[in-house]
Amino acid sequence: MSEGFDGLVGRIASPHYAGDGVLGHTGKMADMFFRWNGLTGWTDAARGAAGRVLARELATNASKTFD
Repeated sequence: MSEGFDGLVGRIASPHYAGDGVLGHTGKMADMFFRWNGLTGWTDAARGAAGRVLARELATNASKTFD
């Protein structure tokens, strides 16, 4: 769930955050850098894959008892 919500919030809130001051400009430049070099896409894909793997693992163990 966290992977999905983080992606959703990042896509919705990212264009609207305050970009004033040095930290705001630095953050905006870092975001643009990661989008331009493709790291954002790779990170999103890896997080999605990890979420699916974890969900599958949890689903296979759901019927087991805690003996």
